[in-house]
Amino acid sequence: MDATLNKLKNSRSAHYGYCGKALGRLDKAHDEYLHSNIENITVEDIEEMENMVEEFRASIERYFNAHLLVQEIEPTAEDDTHTLRIDEFQTKILTSRKAIKLATRLYHESTRVTNANTSSTANHDVTDTRPRPGSNFRIDRNSQPQELCTSISLQSFKVWHDKFSVHYRINNMRHMEPGDQVGHLFACLSSEMITKLRFTMGIT
Repeated sequence: MDATLNKLKNSRSAHYGYCGKALGRLDKAHDEYLHSNIENITVEDIEEMENMVEEFRASIERYFNAHLLVQEIEPTAEDDTHTLRIDEFQTKILTSRKAIKLATRLYHESTRVTNANTSSTANHDVTDTRPRPGSNFRIDRNSQPQELCTSISLQSFKVWHDKFSVHYRINNMRHMEPGDQVGHLFACLSSEMITKLRFTMGIT
């Protein structure tokens, strides 16, 4: 019995190690594709992420099955270390799938905006892929603050916020559709800030 139990525990440890390696690859892909380079993400990148998530899921399933076999011989409390690890891994799977879903949506949105701008901005030398505000209101650009960057200090952010509040009131943005208000906000943000808002808060 002891030999069988030790063999099962060794198998469980091995599968835990496989989970750790799969998680490491997934975390690296998160940093590379979804944090640092999401503006340039491709279909191939998304597919690679999906494959990594599936690999991680399969590793978790094997780890869980090995843990169940050990528990049949040596029952443990429900909150034992292995059960907690498995729960953490499952949470990571859910988070990754949500991130991939958001990345896929951003990719399609970027493609649509780029295609639309390419076909409709013959008089512009540079294509602006940020959301364009609606045309029902005439906007006074003189009141528009400089673009808000991600590296801004708290004091500078307060100054920017005050300027944007004035810009908001002067142009009666509260009467605009919510989507147009977001568009005008994005016009006052850097591309990096827009990407972070979209990814971390789901603002589109």
